[in-house]
Amino acid sequence: MSVGVGIAAGFVLTLLLRKVLADLLAVNANETLALMIATVVLAVVALVATAIPARRAASIDPMEALRYE
Repeated sequence: MSVGVGIAAGFVLTLLLRKVLADLLAVNANETLALMIATVVLAVVALVATAIPARRAASIDPMEALRYE
């Protein structure tokens, strides 16, 4: 959830600050495709980074996890 909020906020801020970022990074201000690709890549990386530990945690028996502590 927080990753989605962060990606959405970053996307909106990037659109609002497009001219400043273009001058700072010396790129074309109308690179919407690059912005979309970067957003999708970030979302996929966040999904993989959270899905792998969540899947591993879901496979553990809850009673075994409680006994460990």
